[in-house]
Amino acid sequence: NIANLQMIEDEGGFLVSLPCQDDMTERENLVVIATSSNESLISASSIYSSEQNLNFIQLQTISDASGECKITVSVFDDSGSQDNLWTGIFTVTVSPVLDKPIIDDLPIIVYMDLGDTLVIPMNIYDSDSSDFEISTSKSWATIDEDNNLILKPVDSGLHTINIVVNDSSSEVSENLIVDVSAKSDLLVESISVRKNGAEISNAKDGDIVEIFAYIRNEGRGIANEIDVRCYVNEVLIDTKKIDILQPGSLISAVCDTSLSGNDQENIIRIIVDSTLSIEESNEDNNQEEIVIFISSPDIGDSDNSEKINKEPIIMVLCVAVILVAIAIMQLSPNRIRKPFNKRK
Repeated sequence: NIANLQMIEDEGGFLVSLPCQDDMTERENLVVIATSSNESLISASSIYSSEQNLNFIQLQTISDASGECKITVSVFDDSGSQDNLWTGIFTVTVSPVLDKPIIDDLPIIVYMDLGDTLVIPMNIYDSDSSDFEISTSKSWATIDEDNNLILKPVDSGLHTINIVVNDSSSEVSENLIVDVSAKSDLLVESISVRKNGAEISNAKDGDIVEIFAYIRNEGRGIANEIDVRCYVNEVLIDTKKIDILQPGSLISAVCDTSLSGNDQENIIRIIVDSTLSIEESNEDNNQEEIVIFISSPDIGDSDNSEKINKEPIIMVLCVAVILVAIAIMQLSPNRIRKPFNKRK
């Protein structure tokens, strides 16, 4: 008879020697069949070792399974006759163990921008318990009700988060590296056109104006060497350079130009970081435009101004002629009159 056997959950494989023999059939030719009453607990099979000239029953525990089952062993000679059959039954008891929780599918490193939120689904399971506690080493790394890891970093740089799962009897931990980048976000906040210091919405041909572009950094990182380009109707008129712009700061760049009129609305466009040399969290807000009406040059203005300039001269000449005429009359000799003879 084969003695009963005690095993431990997740123990793995175990060999039970079966020193059977037959007067007519060699051991290597014996047919040994092993069956388990519970294949979800223990799987059973037989093997023969030529080195030891022994038959063995091979028992294999099933992962995360515990309990008791019967193993039936049948041995036939090489004829396979039921008349020459040996059968033995023994019991295998698998004792349970408290398994550690498992954290699965957790990446080694993740990349994100400062100010963003990253949600990482975590596959955590425990075969012996559904009541476990999850904690992290960073206050900005939290766990939601679906066991998702929520990351909201407050600083840039490389951070290591230790994730711990405890089921009251054992605990496991995994590390996650978070690479947080602090990027700038350049925005053309507004544009204004000024002439002689006053803001205008309409202009005349030939007006010399200043185009004020207000640039803001809405990102979390510092922006350096920012180029600002000013266009009027897709024609580049000026380029300015901003050395540095701190997060949240606003600065103005001023482009000077002389406007050419066409009696139409003209587009003034400002583009910041047109070469995309600065890595930003948002590259879609780097330009803005406004519309300004510019009148054409008026040819009649010069004729009218000449007429206006001539009128005072003509008036002055007329007055001078009148005064000269009066002076001549005053200076000329009086008319000779006949003496008046009184009648006697």
